[in-house]
Amino acid sequence: SSAALFGAVTSKPKQEALKELAPELQGTGLMYHSPIVRLRQEFNLRTNVRPCKGYPGARNYAEGLDIVIFRENSEGLYSGIEFHPVPDDVFAAMTAHSARAARFAAVPRDQIAMTVRVVTEPAARSIVTKAFEFAASHNRKRVTLIEKANVLRETGGMMVRVAREVATQFPTIAFEERNIDTACMHLMRNPLHFDVIVAANEYGDIVSDICAQMIGGLGFAPSANLGDNWGVFEPTHGSSPEIGGQHIVNPIAM
Repeated sequence: SSAALFGAVTSKPKQEALKELAPELQGTGLMYHSPIVRLRQEFNLRTNVRPCKGYPGARNYAEGLDIVIFRENSEGLYSGIEFHPVPDDVFAAMTAHSARAARFAAVPRDQIAMTVRVVTEPAARSIVTKAFEFAASHNRKRVTLIEKANVLRETGGMMVRVAREVATQFPTIAFEERNIDTACMHLMRNPLHFDVIVAANEYGDIVSDICAQMIGGLGFAPSANLGDNWGVFEPTHGSSPEIGGQHIVNPIAM
């Protein structure tokens, strides 16, 4: 088959996940990794689509909300490339290529944790193109890129550069750029301004939860993970064990 429905799960931070291992598995070197992140990477489900549409009778932040978020699904801060402690050769390479790394030289390596934000041009071009193609085929008027290129000059800069190039191929669709912090503010101030949003992995994750809350909560928010040959569909919420057995779960997202 070429599609799957993925149930809600809750992924926990490293130390909490280790504590919940069965006693006989403690101290064996096993480590928990998010299953949905693994599926996205294994099957190259690089396009994450998260529609947030207001339903009549729901607690909508504003009437007429209909925002579709295109989130790059395979890279960014969720690429899975992390270090703790930071190996000496990794730190040496970082120092050799950036003078700014020198200020961390006095910190013991086991007291440094590092996550690598990876943005490649093919993945950036793919997600932005998908957003514009969707806008063009669904009579959408605007695509907004959410980034932070004024601070993350290389990774954010690549997203912005590629998005501007792709935008020229769709002259009838308005294109704008917003920094992640101001985008969150503008979403709360004037959500009806937004139509299609495109963002790197972590920023798409953040704004999709904001948009979901504006239509009544994560229980109204579905999600599609799409690749060239496969699709995995899921609700955007976790398993919410704290409300188990209370019969108050909203099934609409699933």
